[in-house]
Amino acid sequence: MGRLRKEYGDELQKLVAKTTKDIGLGMKRDAPVRTAVGVGGKLKSSIGDRVQGLTGEVWAGAEYAPYVEFGTGRLVSVPQELKSFAMQFKGQGIRQVNRKAQPFMHPHFFEQQKKYFEAIERGFDKLANKHIR
Repeated sequence: MGRLRKEYGDELQKLVAKTTKDIGLGMKRDAPVRTAVGVGGKLKSSIGDRVQGLTGEVWAGAEYAPYVEFGTGRLVSVPQELKSFAMQFKGQGIRQVNRKAQPFMHPHFFEQQKKYFEAIERGFDKLANKHIR
């Protein structure tokens, strides 16, 4: 059992690292870049990732990232699964700005999440077939 845990633990760490990196790369590829008035690439360059053990983290550090992701004013668009997360960025009604959502984060998260769980399932099947014969 110890050998099995070690073998699969290593594979799982690799999978977490790959998934984290793929989410970050997708975000960087799809982050909008505003080129007017000398502004360009701040959002894209604020995207980072890190992996520690079995934990992967991806972020967009630009202060306006959530407003680009979800939109503002009457044009807000938030997937149901992210409603509670997005609420922390809800404005206080001080200023009405209507900007259409330009999702660059959550589509990659959901896509990679699906691939991640499929890979885990395949890994368990592979290990079971290898060790239970």
